[in-house]
Amino acid sequence: MDKILLSTAYMKRHNLLINAVLAFLGFFVMLPNVANADLIAAKAGNLNAAPTNLVIIDTATAAVVEHIELSTTALTNYRGSQLWVNDTIYVSNKCDIYEVDATTYSLTRTIVVPDGLCISRILDDLAFDASTNRLLVSPINSAPLVAIDLATGVASALASPLWINPRAMAVRPGTRQAFVLTWRDGIWVVDIDTGLTIEHFGHVVGGETSTNGTDQIHGGSDLEFADANTLIAQGYGVVQYDVSPIDSGLPPQTLWFSADGDGGWGYDTMVTSDGKIFQPGWISSRVRNSDGTILTGTGLESVNYYYGSAALAPDGVFAVSSGDLTGLQSIGRGVIRLYNEADFTLQGTIDLSASYDFISLRGTPSNPAVAVADADGDGIADEADLCPDTAAGDAVDASGCSAAQLDTDSDGVINDADTCPGTVAGDAVDTNGCSDPQVDADGDGFCDVGGSSGGPSNCTGVDICIGFDDNDDVDGDGIPNGCDDDDNDGPLGDTDADGVNNQTDQCVGTTDGAAIDADGCSIDDICGGCDASNHHGLYVNCIAHTSKQFEKADLISRIERQQIKRAAAKSDCGKKSKKSKKSGKSKKSGKSEKSEKSEKSGKSGKSGKSGKSGKSGKSGKSKKSKK
Repeated sequence: MDKILLSTAYMKRHNLLINAVLAFLGFFVMLPNVANADLIAAKAGNLNAAPTNLVIIDTATAAVVEHIELSTTALTNYRGSQLWVNDTIYVSNKCDIYEVDATTYSLTRTIVVPDGLCISRILDDLAFDASTNRLLVSPINSAPLVAIDLATGVASALASPLWINPRAMAVRPGTRQAFVLTWRDGIWVVDIDTGLTIEHFGHVVGGETSTNGTDQIHGGSDLEFADANTLIAQGYGVVQYDVSPIDSGLPPQTLWFSADGDGGWGYDTMVTSDGKIFQPGWISSRVRNSDGTILTGTGLESVNYYYGSAALAPDGVFAVSSGDLTGLQSIGRGVIRLYNEADFTLQGTIDLSASYDFISLRGTPSNPAVAVADADGDGIADEADLCPDTAAGDAVDASGCSAAQLDTDSDGVINDADTCPGTVAGDAVDTNGCSDPQVDADGDGFCDVGGSSGGPSNCTGVDICIGFDDNDDVDGDGIPNGCDDDDNDGPLGDTDADGVNNQTDQCVGTTDGAAIDADGCSIDDICGGCDASNHHGLYVNCIAHTSKQFEKADLISRIERQQIKRAAAKSDCGKKSKKSKKSGKSKKSGKSEKSEKSEKSGKSGKSGKSGKSGKSGKSGKSKKSKK
């Protein structure tokens, strides 16, 4: 399979859908971002002999630009791939990966994959993982899938499923999924980060696929992505799948498959920019429309290609080689033919048979569109990338958007900037992606606790009574009614329920049902109350006067006034109790008795004194005279 890098102008001209840098692997690649973008790279040499070379061909002039010697000792193998990444070309051959500087056409290093990772001694398809700067390599007929750290050149096992005879690999555009095609065990899908198996399809469950003319792959040889969701698998026949169900945990859906033996086995598949599929077959070739129907009259169907391959160049010209087969219907070893993809007319021939007997242009990406300008390195061309600033390493969808850049709730704010995911469809949001219900659930204008935005209505503050209107606070104590245990204890409350709030009520505690004035005071409140009065007359006069004022103010009727006056007059308010009166009399009586006793005592004393002296004299005299 090939890695084709197309110029931006070409992509605009053909209005191509995007595919990823990680999409396809193979012998032939297009050079991106260079003045002459109509270049292809092909591995060339004498089959199973040294040296191994890389040939750079200009399809516009049908000429060889450069011959680059990769190894003087390595034997040229019919399997292997080229991958052109920016200004570097990677070539796989046997257990070696050659790194070539595409600006100077010079070999910069050779990366040797250890025997333990190159069990079959044949490395094939390549893919570049821009987010981790790794090269992914698929060995033939053996596990594991290999990852090479391009910074260090160190290879390691990426995935080792129990697949049987892997033959081709392609990375699904915009994802972290590698698809590996086997000879008779269908297609395996693995996560290129974890190496874990995601899906296994296109095979007979419980056994190897053995027939064609079904959606089961037999003799698997090549994989091509027409776009991020459309996969074409080549073997003894062709099958096209919709792989998008994998994202929902479901198996791919078969779109169409060729008839048994139709076109024979093919080593490679190429898809034109308008969706036609070219199969350089072993026995004969086929050109198919995107729906799988055969297109006749191209002149290519009579040509056979034993391990032949084809590749599409940016100028609308595709190159074809016959691999190592010679014969009447073959174009011959070491020969490349160039055709116009629009009408399949021959544009030129490049004969390298004097130098090489084997040239491989294996495979092309479906709808050849590997990104040329990809500023964020997510594998999606800038021209088609809806999210041009994807963070390094983030997996993206076919539009070049990572999960953080998507707008999952379709509110117009991407996930990365949306602080309120899950907005209800149709709800208006602010610049942070928050609707009013998401930040102010009860709609009272106060933001919910932890709210990260104000919503379209721009809520403020913090909601202290969620589920209720914080603006409702009848007693003015700062606690909304919905969360207030006592709606009357605040300054705006009415503790005595007289209709005057506590803040202005001058007589809190008025008796229930009593008439009151504007200050919240009843007649009894104004007169000090019965219990506080200590003079009945004054209390009755106050009641009479105040009730008259209440009558004038229409707070009570005349009859009510009379009733209030009579009640006050009959009351004991201000009167002393009988006990108090008795106590008063006792005190008075005590004083009299004392006083009388005093007087009597005084009188007695006085008379005693005089009596004493009088009696004494008299008595003494009497006594004395008796003697």
